[in-house]
Amino acid sequence: MVEAWYMDESGEDQRAPHRQEPHRPVSLEQLRRLGVFHWKLDADNYETDPDLARIRKEKNYSWMDIITIHKDKLPNYQDKIKIFYEEHLHLDDEIRYILEGSGYFDVRDKDDKWIRIFMEKGDMITLPAGIYHRFTLDENNYVKAMRLFVGEPVWTAYNRPADHFPARGQRSTGVEGETLKVAVSADEDKTCRGTIVSIFSGTSGAGLPPLAPLKLNFTSTFRSILIQKKTFKHHLHSTE
Repeated sequence: MVEAWYMDESGEDQRAPHRQEPHRPVSLEQLRRLGVFHWKLDADNYETDPDLARIRKEKNYSWMDIITIHKDKLPNYQDKIKIFYEEHLHLDDEIRYILEGSGYFDVRDKDDKWIRIFMEKGDMITLPAGIYHRFTLDENNYVKAMRLFVGEPVWTAYNRPADHFPARGQRSTGVEGETLKVAVSADEDKTCRGTIVSIFSGTSGAGLPPLAPLKLNFTSTFRSILIQKKTFKHHLHSTE
């Protein structure tokens, strides 16, 4: 089972556990409130695992590849390790499934404190768009992971500060359970053009009222339209 805790502020090797004294554990429920979700799966049989297939279908994780992070396997290994550990965000969710080895994802909480998430074989995690985070190997210096994406992958990372992106503001709405109704048309190049005709919110854990209907013209790729997400974020990026 994945384990998480608040980090200390020491200058020790980034691959060390960095637990505070006294230890401050973080529960899965606390992670879920940040938009971070976890599954424990059968990594030995990932190619035929029905649970993984079900999750991919439900979440529309249509694209995948496998990356091995080790000094003998990853080109420009030292540079990549530095890049992975630079604090950054993405405009799409980040989905990782550990097939072998182990490592740490660090995420910022709502008070800007670092939470370290230890992941090992069988752990799958999703980090929401707009959350500041970073990744490092642990002291075993090896991980083999599946990377999943909705549609074609976009690898662009925006190093902090990057608060001007809408994804940062969308994370703080506190509204859950919305359904996004979209009217679209599709060109042969798989570009969608249309209008969001309404947004209705369901029950809000924060006690917020339903969102008012609105109209918003957009141009977006298919992967950017997320329907019936648990957390409101429409991810509409212009196609260039």
